[in-house]
Amino acid sequence: MAGQTVEVPANFGGPDGGLTGNARRITARLSFRAPTRMAIPVATFSNYFLAAPISTALTFPCSGSGSVAFRPVHGGSGARPAVVKISFASGD
Repeated sequence: MAGQTVEVPANFGGPDGGLTGNARRITARLSFRAPTRMAIPVATFSNYFLAAPISTALTFPCSGSGSVAFRPVHGGSGARPAVVKISFASGD
C-alpha cells in the first residue's frame, strides 16, 4: 500500500535493542518467510525521526509475521542491530 513509512526512533531499539556505536548510517532490512527466507533492503537512515517511504515496488506477504533489522553501518565492535517484530495485514 502506498503511503507507508519506516523510521528510526532516538531510543534505537529500547532496552533490548540496538546500539549505534560509531555509525553515521543505519540500514533497515525486512525479513520474512515466503516460503523461503527473504531479506529485503527497505531504507538507509542518517537521522533519527526522519521517515523514509516504503517503496510500492516491493512485494510483501498479505499475512503472517516477520522482522525489520535496523543495522548500524560501520558502527564498530560495540554496535548491534535492533530487531523489531512485525505483522503483515492485507490492505483490503
